[in-house]
Amino acid sequence: MERPAFRRIDENRPGAGMRQYRRPEAGGTTPPHRPGARQDHPRCGVPPSFVNIITGFGETAGCALANHPHVDKVASTGTTAVCKNILQASVGTLKRVTLELGGKSPNVTFPDADMAATIGYSLNGFCQMAGQMCIASSRIFVHESIHDAFIAALTQAVQALRVGDLFDPETNMGPLVSSEQLDRVSSYFGVGAQDGAALRSGGARIARPNYFVKSTICTGVGNDMRIAHEEIFVPVAVVLPFRRRRRCHFQRQCQRIRPRRSGLDTRHRPRRPRRACAEGGHSLDQHKSDDE
Repeated sequence: MERPAFRRIDENRPGAGMRQYRRPEAGGTTPPHRPGARQDHPRCGVPPSFVNIITGFGETAGCALANHPHVDKVASTGTTAVCKNILQASVGTLKRVTLELGGKSPNVTFPDADMAATIGYSLNGFCQMAGQMCIASSRIFVHESIHDAFIAALTQAVQALRVGDLFDPETNMGPLVSSEQLDRVSSYFGVGAQDGAALRSGGARIARPNYFVKSTICTGVGNDMRIAHEEIFVPVAVVLPFRRRRRCHFQRQCQRIRPRRSGLDTRHRPRRPRRACAEGGHSLDQHKSDDE
């Protein structure tokens, strides 16, 4: 999930002037407001039938769109494996494609960062929307000189989160989207422990109706562990210490995946901030909540 308005603009821009067919993401778990968005188009001056919503799963509706000779462009928000299939399907008709490819975005905290501010950025980076964002900053790189203090402060902040009904203004984080997603994240807790990672907070379901899970912090994580490079899409963050600021160090850390977004927390603006994380979009101290 991403901010719908920005994502819609990003995907629609290359197709301006062409009739559009949209299959909402997540198939059977897509919230009702996504298909209902078509009702907004006439009020915005969009001609009737210019945007068409096709509901269904990727294996049926999505595959049909990707292979259809009269569809000139396909934009997909999905995993790398799904986007590879779409790219292969587009070869026969030479479609243009925009592929989101998931992500495992890094947030890098330097020793000169404002600790209170960076804890807030980091917490929001992987707990906003219960971590169900393609740009969630679920890999947190922290300089070794402040690693222990950072972990202690982040753990305290996570444990203070109020999880519950999102219609309650006091709630900080809501449930996951489905029971399947809850089962999936539960399996990752075992995978991380089996690989040798340590759970500093969370790592379990919340015993209450609906699909609630505790925000989780993992330390002692190696870059080759599954939880370090696979997109889990839930509020699970891995914290990895680093020593040097050289670009090559972060290139090695990011070599397995291409993150959609990266963030740097520091008091001093680097001359070439994008080179520090090597890939994806970039922001400085900007993992803030929507209401800020």
